[in-house]
Amino acid sequence: MSTPFRMKALCAALAALVVPQAYAQELTGAASAAVPAAAAAAAAADVATSGAQASAMAAVVVTAQRRSERLQDVPVAITALSGDAVLRSDQIHTANDITQFIPNASASATDGRSRPRWFLRGIGTNETAASSVSPIGIYNDDVFLNNVYIQAFPLFDTERVEVLRGPQGTLWGKNTTGGAINFISRKPAFDTDGYAKAGIGSFGEKIVQGAIGGAAIDDRLALRLSVYNEDRDGWVDNIVTGTKTGAVSDSAVRGQALFKVDSDLDVLFSVRTRKADGDVNPSFFVKGPRQVVVNPLYLGAQRGAGAISAAGTGTEEIKSNGVSATVNWELGTGLQRYSLTSITSRDTGKRLNLSTATFALPTSAGYQYTDSRQVTQELRLASPKAEALSWIVGAHYFDEALDNNSVTRNNRIANASQSSASGSSAGSWNQEHYWQDTRSAALFGSVNYDVTDKFTVIGGLRRSSERKDYTLDFQQSTNTGSGPANSATFDDAVPYYLPGAVANGLNPLQTSSQSATWRNTTWDFTTQYKFDRNVNSYARVSHGFRAGGFVVDQPTASTRTIKRLDPETLDALELGLKTQWLDGRLTFNTAVFHYKYENKIEAVLLPSTTSASGTRQVQENAADGRSRGVEVELAWLPSSNARLSGSFGYLDTRYTNYASTASGQTLDATGNRFSRAPRFSGTLDGEYGFPLDSGAVIALGTDWSYRTRQFFNAVDQSEPTLWQDAYALGNARLVYKSADGRFELAAVVRNVTDKVYAILATGSATGNTATRQVYGLPRSYGATFTARF
Repeated sequence: MSTPFRMKALCAALAALVVPQAYAQELTGAASAAVPAAAAAAAAADVATSGAQASAMAAVVVTAQRRSERLQDVPVAITALSGDAVLRSDQIHTANDITQFIPNASASATDGRSRPRWFLRGIGTNETAASSVSPIGIYNDDVFLNNVYIQAFPLFDTERVEVLRGPQGTLWGKNTTGGAINFISRKPAFDTDGYAKAGIGSFGEKIVQGAIGGAAIDDRLALRLSVYNEDRDGWVDNIVTGTKTGAVSDSAVRGQALFKVDSDLDVLFSVRTRKADGDVNPSFFVKGPRQVVVNPLYLGAQRGAGAISAAGTGTEEIKSNGVSATVNWELGTGLQRYSLTSITSRDTGKRLNLSTATFALPTSAGYQYTDSRQVTQELRLASPKAEALSWIVGAHYFDEALDNNSVTRNNRIANASQSSASGSSAGSWNQEHYWQDTRSAALFGSVNYDVTDKFTVIGGLRRSSERKDYTLDFQQSTNTGSGPANSATFDDAVPYYLPGAVANGLNPLQTSSQSATWRNTTWDFTTQYKFDRNVNSYARVSHGFRAGGFVVDQPTASTRTIKRLDPETLDALELGLKTQWLDGRLTFNTAVFHYKYENKIEAVLLPSTTSASGTRQVQENAADGRSRGVEVELAWLPSSNARLSGSFGYLDTRYTNYASTASGQTLDATGNRFSRAPRFSGTLDGEYGFPLDSGAVIALGTDWSYRTRQFFNAVDQSEPTLWQDAYALGNARLVYKSADGRFELAAVVRNVTDKVYAILATGSATGNTATRQVYGLPRSYGATFTARF
């Protein structure tokens, strides 16, 4: 072996080994060779705000198939957002905000800055337990982020975002039944560049972000530092405490170092940290036609979206840290150049949630602490693309240790009428503490064969194995019955989440554990026909898989059990057409799809076993279902100063066989629609630029999104307060852009119609309770200044 070759191998090995030894996460590094991309709409925006001649949109380059390819050439339904589009948008703060620009997509973060509920084409989950996983794979710089608590990270200094719809099990791997979303950070370069953006807005909003990068050693070492900070005051009045709730603070830092060993080998190191804290999203109680609201427990329940009546406000704190190393090594000579990629990452995430009663009376207090640590390793080897036959093979390993501790203290309410509404005629205390270890490994490969210069067939295969070990400890206060004689008493000198806070005894500790291993083969097969460079058609069939798992169930007030969930599978058929017209000034893409779901994992809301008026959320396998629909995406440059883009989505979802038994009785949900799956949805975004004599541009723009009725409950779809009727959201902006494009000043109005809309609804349809709803933000105003250098 030659000395240069040994040196390259040593550098690659060190990069792969150093990360698991380190301690720190948030979002991870990826392929430094990624080609910069701009989504069609963002490319059009450059034209509208610069006055440039609208000759054609910039080519959009993506790496959805683990190679740099023009988006219009990729036979997969993809939406790409450029980093400039993310930076310009005043609606995109965190990762889940991007779904408002994606057809048939949503990702409401209903608790605060954590636990977004990702949905694509009706596929997603309402379960937000720490041990649960979403069927939408969330990646940051090609690294899978398993913990749902760290998936609503802030977006800053972004290269692009790629949203892949449909099962992506071959190249993207575990838990991508409904699709995959990859957030790609801007990488270090040897030319000095950067930006700074500052904004202010309603509710005391202040956002600052920026980045700077360049060569530390010419042609050898490039560095980049990126920062983000956001603060916002509360926006909802609490009529009990006299304060405002809904505040948030979110800060993140990312540092990267790109080391070019030579022209064939480079190593990218990335270190990240984030801290977010603030209030849990405010809850509002709404009375439905089948419900009874009891005062003063629900004091002010009908006051509307601007005020709540709660004894206190829940808070959450999120900390995430990480480090990763990405190695890109070009092997071979001439046309026979093979590409070897190694991505190694260690990620940690912590969340502390302190909750109080959402009622007007201090009925309870809650504590939840979650600690997750994951290590991932992926290796990929890709053949030269220039050949008629090309391939990618690889291996993936994932290891996560999860620790979740939850404590609930229910306070005794002496007044009989009030306690009957709250279920708290006696105090009680319980603790659920579980540990889950997950290890998965996979081998995968994909082959492309150009039968002719127009016709291509693509096939992929992945073999996966996943093991989960789950242990549960449960302990409860001795006195848990009704009435003062059976009430637990507390020592207020001890923090309420510690066992020592219970003054009159605890029941014996209950311990249980389960383990399971699931193996599956996912695959896809695609035929692609290119009529010419501007018209590309494809037909794709694929098989997706989400591993099973374990969740805590409470069949009675005094017991907790481990419930096993079986894996779910999805078979998909998709036909797509990608086209460009008018010399590249018009892009029109469309796709139709049909999904067959088996053993769908569903989160079901049921009456509580511990409270007369409460609810509990339980996961179960919901038998079978189907989703079918249509998507259209359009981007158009009608003139040198104008742009228009939009999307349309149609969804027809149904449970074809679903008899829910989680409540102990059979509830037939066959024929119900999937939750968070509106039948029609659409977006529209337009902007017109007015060139000034100085060369600067003033632009007026607006964007709108629309969704028809969506249900929040899979089983009960007859209670009006458990769904959100059709609504539209609109935003407006006025932008000034300097002649050289370096400076931009914008004024924005968000939710211009001040629409009140629910992003979550939970509650029992019977008894002394009301539906708990969480609303989106009301109308707000803002101004931003951006400088590029």
